[in-house]
Amino acid sequence: DVLAVSKIDKIDYLFEIKYWTSVPSTVLLHRVVIRMNEMRTSYESQFKRNCKCILMIVTVDQIKESIKEQFDRYALKTPVSADIQIYTEKDLI
Repeated sequence: DVLAVSKIDKIDYLFEIKYWTSVPSTVLLHRVVIRMNEMRTSYESQFKRNCKCILMIVTVDQIKESIKEQFDRYALKTPVSADIQIYTEKDLI
């Protein structure tokens, strides 16, 4: 969704931003992680620059912890190369 190109070093940032009002399924998590890996690989190959992926999730207060737990369980089985950041709507105000 957003690309931040560094002018200081050769590490750029790819942000994927999701707004979820329910806890995602394992299949959806897997699709998002795979897509981010593909985007990173493509970007690094095309532009010859290193890239760090950040998945930013915005959600409602009631399910923030459930989403975090779902990612933690997923990451135990599948390596996740993106940084995961979870915010509530109130965190962003």
